[in-house]
Amino acid sequence: MNTANENTTASANSGRRPDWVVKAPRTRGKSPGLIRIGVAWDREDGGICLRLTGNQLVTGDLYIYPAAEGGAQ
Repeated sequence: MNTANENTTASANSGRRPDWVVKAPRTRGKSPGLIRIGVAWDREDGGICLRLTGNQLVTGDLYIYPAAEGGAQ
C-alpha cells in the first residue's frame, strides 16, 4: 500500500463506524483483562484498515472483536 492509498483509506473511514474493536492485554494495574487500543474497518479489497489510538508500544498479541457484538465497550 502506498501513502496515497493510506490517506484515502483514512479519510474514507473517518465518517464510518468501525467494524472492529482492537484490544490488548492490560499490563499494568491490579485487574487483568483487555484494554481498547484502537479500531479497524473492513476494506473493499478484503483487507482490514487498523487505526491505533495514541502511541502504543505493542509487544504482545492484539485481539480484534466485531464492533456490533459489544466489543466496543
